[in-house]
Amino acid sequence: MDNSFEQCVRKPDYTQDNKKYSLYRVLMIISIIGAAVGLLLVFMGLYYIGAIDAVLWGGIAFLFYRLMDGAIIEYDYEFSDGAIRIARISNRAKRKELAALMLDAVEAIAPYNKGDVEKYTADGSRKLLDCTLNSDSRWYYILASQNGKKLFVLWEPKQELLKLIRNERRQLVTL
Repeated sequence: MDNSFEQCVRKPDYTQDNKKYSLYRVLMIISIIGAAVGLLLVFMGLYYIGAIDAVLWGGIAFLFYRLMDGAIIEYDYEFSDGAIRIARISNRAKRKELAALMLDAVEAIAPYNKGDVEKYTADGSRKLLDCTLNSDSRWYYILASQNGKKLFVLWEPKQELLKLIRNERRQLVTL
C-alpha cells in the first residue's frame, strides 16, 4: 500500500503576482543603472557623490531583488515515510523546506477556527508558521515539535492527505 501523497497549493489567479514580479524586476534594473552611474561618477573623480549614489542605488536594487524573490509563492505539502514535509516555492524555482514533522512529534491536526492562533501562541511557547495562500479554502492547524521548538502550523491540505495521515495515526487527525 502506497502511503505517500503530495499536494501543491497555488492561488487560483497569479495575474497580480506576475505584475508585481515584473514591476520589481524593472525597478531593480533601473536601480542597478543608478548604481552604475554612481560608480562612473567615482571614476570621474566625484568620489563622495559617486560613492553615496552607488551605495544608495545599490541598496535600493537589493531591496527590489528581495521583493522580487517573494512575489510568486506556492506551498508544497508532502506526506511520506511517516513525516509531513512543508516547503515554500518562490517564483516557481526556489524551494525551501519549512518543516519536516515526524508523526511522533505531532500532537494534533485539526480544523482551524478564529482564535486558535491566539490560543496556542499567546504565551510565546509556540512559533506560528503560516503556509496558506487561499482564504476561501478550509484551513487546518498542526501542533508539533521540530528541533526542540514547538510549532503552530497553518496549512490547507486536501481531504485525501488528511485521510492518509489519519490512516497512519487515527488519534492525531480531527476532520
